[in-house]
Amino acid sequence: MKKIFLYAIAVILFAGVFNACTSKSSKTEEEQGYSVSAADSSAMVNEVAEILTFMQNDDYAAAIDRLYTFNPTDSTITPLDEQGRTDLQFRAQVFPVKSFKLYSTGFDNELTNTVTFDVAFGDADAEGNVPMTKMGFNIINKDGKFYPTILDKRM
Repeated sequence: MKKIFLYAIAVILFAGVFNACTSKSSKTEEEQGYSVSAADSSAMVNEVAEILTFMQNDDYAAAIDRLYTFNPTDSTITPLDEQGRTDLQFRAQVFPVKSFKLYSTGFDNELTNTVTFDVAFGDADAEGNVPMTKMGFNIINKDGKFYPTILDKRM
């Protein structure tokens, strides 16, 4: 069952990344100023999917260990701070990750690479409706390394 689930996630992620990476733009690459390779965009989506998989398996310690905090004032990247840890643990109580599906991606610049997922946090009701929320991440691309952060609503 777990292999089928992981296979389904891989197919969904590949389809979403392939679609995001192959969409045509009227601007040339030079006009866009920032471009992300298919391999990098796939790596960013996979990084976040792994974090959500930890959450789905109730391994929030592992998820927290993979998240960072970015300070735009001095451009420092640090492991998730205590407030971030508390916020994520609270979120787990209110919105536990039951399943997730790629919703959108946006690769704007080194500091703004957003990956958003639809997250089911409960079981389907009698009509088959599953309670859903969105969870977004911003991946900082610094010196060829990716640092996923929880997407701040103010971004």
